[in-house]
Amino acid sequence: MQYAIYGGTSVSKEAIIALPPLGERKEIFSSLGSVLSGHRIISFDLPGHNGEVDMSLTNYL
Repeated sequence: MQYAIYGGTSVSKEAIIALPPLGERKEIFSSLGSVLSGHRIISFDLPGHNGEVDMSLTNYL
């Protein structure tokens, strides 16, 4: 799973885990990271992006 960390690079007690809506990429949270520089924003690309195997239930049945 691919992820990115935006915002403050120093150690922060607060972190925001951000999941993009379907069809969007983790990079949509980069501008939010510059506004909330005191927080770390950890954003993930959901499975199924970038040619990764989709983790939906239908693939396991």
